[in-house]
Amino acid sequence: PIYTLLTALAGIGIIVTAAFLLWTIQRMFLGPLNPKWAHLKDMDRRELISLVPLMVAAVVLGVYPKPLLSVMNAASVVIARIFS
Repeated sequence: PIYTLLTALAGIGIIVTAAFLLWTIQRMFLGPLNPKWAHLKDMDRRELISLVPLMVAAVVLGVYPKPLLSVMNAASVVIARIFS
C-alpha cells in the first residue's frame, strides 16, 4: 500500500527540523559577539594538537569507511550467530 499521508507528514517533519536546525546554528554561530566572551582567545596549540587527529580520522572514515565497517561486520556476525 501507498502511505501518502504518512510520507507527507514525514517530509514536512524533516523540512521543519532542518529549518529549526539551521535557525539555531545561525543564532549560535553567526550572531553578534557577546561582550561576555570577547576576552577569550582562539584555539591554542594544545587544543589544535588534540583535535587534528580526530578531524583527520573523521574525514578518512567518512571517505573510506571500509576498515571500520569490516570490524563492525565481524562483530555483528558473531552476535547474530549467538542469537540465531
